[in-house]
Amino acid sequence: MTLEEFLAARLKEEETLALEALGEHGYGASPWSFDEENGEFDFGFPNEHFNIGIGVFDPRMQHMVHHEPRKVLREIAAKREVVEASWAADGERAAGLVQAIRLLAAAYDTHPDYKTIQDI
Repeated sequence: MTLEEFLAARLKEEETLALEALGEHGYGASPWSFDEENGEFDFGFPNEHFNIGIGVFDPRMQHMVHHEPRKVLREIAAKREVVEASWAADGERAAGLVQAIRLLAAAYDTHPDYKTIQDI
C-alpha cells in the first residue's frame, strides 16, 4: 500500500463517520454548539434533539463542537485537494506537496497499516 492509498483510506473512514453523524438525510447537528454561558452542548437530528448540560467551558464539549461533521467533511475535501495538487501537469510530483502528504499521513501513525506503507 502506498502512502497515498493509505491516506485515501483514512480519509474515507473519517468521511464515513462524519456522514453517519449527519444522519440518513444529511441533516445532522445543524449546527452543533456549546453555550459557554449555560455550559450546555446542543445538537440535533430531524426527530431528536439533545441538550446536554456539562460544565461551563468544558474542553470536552468544545472539542466535540470543533469536530462538527460538516467541518470534518470540509477538512477531508481540503486534504484530498492537497493530494491532487501534488501532481504537476506533466505527471511529476511537486516536492513540497509530497512532504505535505507525508505529514497528513503521519497523523494516522498509530494505525496498524501505517508501518507497512511504502513512501511515494
